[in-house]
Amino acid sequence: MALTGGLGAALSYFADRVLRTGGLSVSDVKAVNVGVADTATALKTGAVDAAVGVEPYASQAISQGVAVNFAPLPAGSGVAAMMYNSAFSSSPSAKGFYAAMARAACDLRPEVAKSDENLAILSAALGVPSAQIKATAFYAFDMAPSTSNVGQMQDLWLRTGQLEYKDPLPMDQLIDTSISQNLPASSVCPALPKG
Repeated sequence: MALTGGLGAALSYFADRVLRTGGLSVSDVKAVNVGVADTATALKTGAVDAAVGVEPYASQAISQGVAVNFAPLPAGSGVAAMMYNSAFSSSPSAKGFYAAMARAACDLRPEVAKSDENLAILSAALGVPSAQIKATAFYAFDMAPSTSNVGQMQDLWLRTGQLEYKDPLPMDQLIDTSISQNLPASSVCPALPKG
């Protein structure tokens, strides 16, 4: 299975979530570190039998007929995390930066990002036809810190020997949820237009 970054990378968490729905885990597959842009070629040549796709390469592999989407990622799965160093996290700018990122996540909702106006901007900037961009799967970003996802990743990487410590760290040592609380109104997602 193509897993960009190997067993210690974010895509191994996605693979494990999907494999567990069938009673397996990443420990049951041979992970091959393949770059995301090379995944379609690896599937086409038979170098790998399966992959965790990353957009836009996943949609391209499907449109080329070298892959099928056989197992969507379970809802609520996420791997990205915003990380601050100690000095910045206690500065007045930390909450403002988080609020700006939360608003950007609102503006990247698939319903907004795939508007005709935004598709035209993306098409011009990327040199890719609007129809191809529209066919690509867009992600819905939730900026709220997820102790559940981080805890599941920590458990996976402890189980597969990717972490050097033995006992799980408490989530309150890994995640500070206070940064996402009491945000200014400007960071709240505006309602989507009807229709």
